[in-house]
Amino acid sequence: GALRALAPGSLAPDAVGALLHSATQKGDLGLLREVCHCASNGSNALPTTACEALLRSRASVGDGNGVEIFDTLVQAGFEPHESTLTAVVSMCAESKHVPLAEHIVAHARRAHGRVLLPLYSALIKVYGQARMWHKTCDLYASMKLEGVVPDTVAYGALIKAAVESGRTELAQELFRESGNPDLLNYMSLIRAAGGRGRQ
Repeated sequence: GALRALAPGSLAPDAVGALLHSATQKGDLGLLREVCHCASNGSNALPTTACEALLRSRASVGDGNGVEIFDTLVQAGFEPHESTLTAVVSMCAESKHVPLAEHIVAHARRAHGRVLLPLYSALIKVYGQARMWHKTCDLYASMKLEGVVPDTVAYGALIKAAVESGRTELAQELFRESGNPDLLNYMSLIRAAGGRGRQ
């Protein structure tokens, strides 16, 4: 389109941000790619603030194009900080946008060689909202492999997932490992002892 005819770097950051927003609101991935192409070929990289806001908004509404939008921005040179990735995955919880959350975590693992606790915790929250208890439990194995130790909140969510999926032994293992069980963990364990009949 017309944007590709513009000189590289000729779009002001504010214009890039507005065009990115417009393209995603319309679901126009072609325009999104043109904006990214035009911006990334210039001396000015994609405006970080606009990209971050764009990803948050797409995550919060559960945009079905979210994965492709994320990849398009990254391919155009956008390098999201881990805090941004964590925030976007957290936004995926309310919209239950599991594919985008999983894609971002996989990106973080490729880009940084590991996933840190805040990002794991955000994905646990997404799985919890989507009631994907088995997937939550499976995350615990990945965390152990990467040497990531859950905090109290993560332990509570993992124990609840183990209880909900009927994995009582895992719930008890998590309860023991937590070392400092709070009331939520305690109540989850009580439910694990008598709740399997409900499943």
